[in-house]
Amino acid sequence: MKILFVHCVDRPISWRKPVGFGHVHHGISYISSVLKQRGHSTELLVLCAERERRSLRQAVTAVKQCSPDVVALTCASSHYSFIDRVARAIRRARRDAYLVIGGPHVSLNPEEPAASVYDAVCVGEGEHPTEQLVADLAAGRRPSGIRNMWLRRADGSMERSPTRPFLQDLDALPFPDRDMWLPWIDDGSFHSPAVLVGRGCPYACTYCSNRALSRLAGGRYVRFRSPENIVAEIEEVRQRYLRDDLNVYLEVEAIAIDRAWALDLCEALEGHNATLPKPLQYRCNYRITPQSLDEEIFRALAAANFRRLNIGLESGSERVRREVLHRDYSNDDFRRVMALARRHGLAVNLFNMIGVPGETMANHMETVRLNQEARPSFSYTSIFFPYPGTELYETCENRGLLRGGLDVRHERRRAVLELPEFPRRQVQRAYDLFDWRIHKGQWPTHVRLRKLLRHYVSRSSVAESVFRALTPAWRFSAEALGIDRSLGRHIPA
Repeated sequence: MKILFVHCVDRPISWRKPVGFGHVHHGISYISSVLKQRGHSTELLVLCAERERRSLRQAVTAVKQCSPDVVALTCASSHYSFIDRVARAIRRARRDAYLVIGGPHVSLNPEEPAASVYDAVCVGEGEHPTEQLVADLAAGRRPSGIRNMWLRRADGSMERSPTRPFLQDLDALPFPDRDMWLPWIDDGSFHSPAVLVGRGCPYACTYCSNRALSRLAGGRYVRFRSPENIVAEIEEVRQRYLRDDLNVYLEVEAIAIDRAWALDLCEALEGHNATLPKPLQYRCNYRITPQSLDEEIFRALAAANFRRLNIGLESGSERVRREVLHRDYSNDDFRRVMALARRHGLAVNLFNMIGVPGETMANHMETVRLNQEARPSFSYTSIFFPYPGTELYETCENRGLLRGGLDVRHERRRAVLELPEFPRRQVQRAYDLFDWRIHKGQWPTHVRLRKLLRHYVSRSSVAESVFRALTPAWRFSAEALGIDRSLGRHIPA
């Protein structure tokens, strides 16, 4: 059978080549590989939520040209309304196409798509349920009794099957299908692919859906692939896709969740690098906990040629982290992790969040000061957005902060909540000025001004388009004037 996957992005690199190699969606890529193993063919359509009319035309044209038997859609919570309108347009254009939708938002809110145009709703992991679904359709059977699938009956009602246990042997899956992404990948982004090395997270951050997702099925939710299997995929990626500057993002919620596994992985990566003419560089997420202050892990990361860590500080206020976000570590723990990273030559990207319920402007300035002190290589900043299925979403509901719905445009870049303790206009200004404040005295004024401008234009689709169009001119001018464009992206730690 022929399956068309539909994926949407919010901030495309360009309209024709919207994604980077590191933005490959692992969920649909694994499902595509499983289906190809069974002799089916797959294609991919990447749409941009900011250009809905264009995207709807693209979707209708794609299903007419591709003529798929199955259209499989996925989306984040903030894109569900958009992707549902895409599905309805596809349904009008191809009445006979079988529509299935999945993803975390759908898994946590299956009644919503069940009331729409879909023939099937995937709840939980989708590789083997989709494989079984397509097998039934290929055999001319109406799918029924597939665990993890809600299936439309002939009378229009939904058959709600229970979930199956979480897949425990991740090594049994084929490597994700990256080939279907090649027509959509920006040519300049091949240097930093992502390799998924585990699934699940044991922590209970209130802004994240992992805790709710962990309750969908039985079995261990936090699972890791074997180091040997990970290295085999890295070598395949290196040989097939990578160019000169070779660094790989090892995607997992936190690399040191399982200490023994992390050390074994580092040893395997170090051994693999020893066989290569040019060693690979790695980056990953590192979660701060009292147990993560482990010099042996940092020593192993450095030996494996990890060059960069992503660390979620989120707030510089210990009270906000502990009472609101449920991230239980002290600022001194954070300082010790930063010191360990520097001692072993690891740059750090810090992630910060602004405008969570219970935060005040004074709390936010604690975040600013801690970033100024830490001097990270890069600071990623976002405005809190309440996602359904998270504890903070329920908090916002209980406080009456969601009346009238939320504007999902420019999600996490535009303040949407009117918090009595941190008004929306104040949150927006804090977000816009964050880089300007934390890099005062560290970055040249022209870099701080450019990043400040970038924040303002990102809140308008038209301005964003103009900014992208002018980016090549900025690069040319910077080179002509001898301006170091790496500033603002990779300041040495």
